[in-house]
Amino acid sequence: MVRDSARDPAVRRAALDLVQTCYASNYEDFVFGVRSLFCRNFRWIDEPDEMVTPPGRLLRSISETGCAWGDCDDGAVLSAALFYSVGFSVRFRAILEAPDGSFCHVFTEYRAPNSDLWKIFDPSISQLPRYDSSLVSEV
Repeated sequence: MVRDSARDPAVRRAALDLVQTCYASNYEDFVFGVRSLFCRNFRWIDEPDEMVTPPGRLLRSISETGCAWGDCDDGAVLSAALFYSVGFSVRFRAILEAPDGSFCHVFTEYRAPNSDLWKIFDPSISQLPRYDSSLVSEV
């Protein structure tokens, strides 16, 4: 879904607008722009029936109403699509909740072009997360 969404003109346009809006002189400026998009235009909700909303649909909602709604997986997929559309490597991490292997939270990690360092991007929390590494798995 991320690769397909990154080719969606709405996702690509939003990513390029973020680059121009935040006067991106380095990759961290772009990351700040994506975080700002979430702070201004994304409302976190619990979904009783789990489904992932495509990034293009979330961005169209922001464009039309000024806001989009979703849970952590919607935020992770949207942020990953934005990062991927401008050349970042992305992957998902999930936090295990129960012995049955179910997940309680998912977030994105990104690696900027020409970098070997993976960084956490989780706009659903206000500060850099400190997760127990034994509960985090790549998905």
